[in-house]
Amino acid sequence: MNKKFICHNPRALKQDSDWEYLTENNDCSVCATSIALDKPYKTIHKTFKKHGRRWGKGVTVLTLIGVINDLTKGKNKIVALEDIRKITLATFVKENPVGNFIVVKKNHAFAVKNGIVYDTSERLYSPRSIVKYAFKV
Repeated sequence: MNKKFICHNPRALKQDSDWEYLTENNDCSVCATSIALDKPYKTIHKTFKKHGRRWGKGVTVLTLIGVINDLTKGKNKIVALEDIRKITLATFVKENPVGNFIVVKKNHAFAVKNGIVYDTSERLYSPRSIVKYAFKV
């Protein structure tokens, strides 16, 4: 796999108007959802809060599914599930070159858009990561 990776933090896009979010952390699901759906971080953050996410805390996959269903009006699809088939990120990207995805690995979420991995930190990126869940949105 070619290193198709973009380090992107949607929290930093509107620092002037969204400065209150700059101290937020453990928000990889919020960032991944914002990137995959091309929606403002602030909007996605409010939706996660509505589903029970607390400031500075991560979320369960069930919470993430609830948020995705809410934002996509149920028009999403689970395309990878670790319990059915273990798949690396490199294989996932190769098999899904088109579309927007929210991908979950152990303790982390990120976005994949048209074969390119978008994450808030390059240190968490590894093509050998095992994909636990992937949602096409």
